[in-house]
Amino acid sequence: MTTFGPHRSDLEVFYTPKNQLAEKCSTGEQKMLLSKFLMGFLKYLLENINTPVILLFDDVISHLDFANRVLLFEQLIGLQQQTSNKGMLQVFFTGTHLNAFEAILPYAQSFEVDHSQVRTV
Repeated sequence: MTTFGPHRSDLEVFYTPKNQLAEKCSTGEQKMLLSKFLMGFLKYLLENINTPVILLFDDVISHLDFANRVLLFEQLIGLQQQTSNKGMLQVFFTGTHLNAFEAILPYAQSFEVDHSQVRTV
């Protein structure tokens, strides 16, 4: 086993509000930090590379509190609504509770999958 070398890429993140490493944070805090990191990369892609972007957030919402959910939704909606980004960004969220998505429902299509059946909600 090799524990160092070019095949390794460790990223150490420090969460300033709690004065601790991200690895010591709660799952929700880690998801929030990761989503902020991803938002920065997404902004870079949309501003610098002329290619459509598709994001899949698989059960991320259940780990964020309401305020951070709304913040993530607002940032993504804002990016989608910028004229230069029209048609360049699609975002898919999965989750087990529809009420976790209430802040974004006016701006999104929602589907429910039950026993391999898909229906619009």
